[in-house]
Amino acid sequence: MAKATDAKTRILIYGSSSVLEALANFEKMGAVLDSPEAEKAFLTLCNIMRKESLGKIVKTKPEALATILFRSND
Repeated sequence: MAKATDAKTRILIYGSSSVLEALANFEKMGAVLDSPEAEKAFLTLCNIMRKESLGKIVKTKPEALATILFRSND
């Protein structure tokens, strides 16, 4: 829990308003990846952060990112 709080604090300090709105939306859903809606909200957050950190629009298929994040074969 402390790591999650630390990560959220850093996002709060350094994130843009778009990132903060996306994080707040994910938090409203319980911040748990237990439904398709929560997965979509988290993926939206990740996409916004990727776009902003890379400084350009990234043409990665959403399905590829979802597979990486949610359907790994650990």
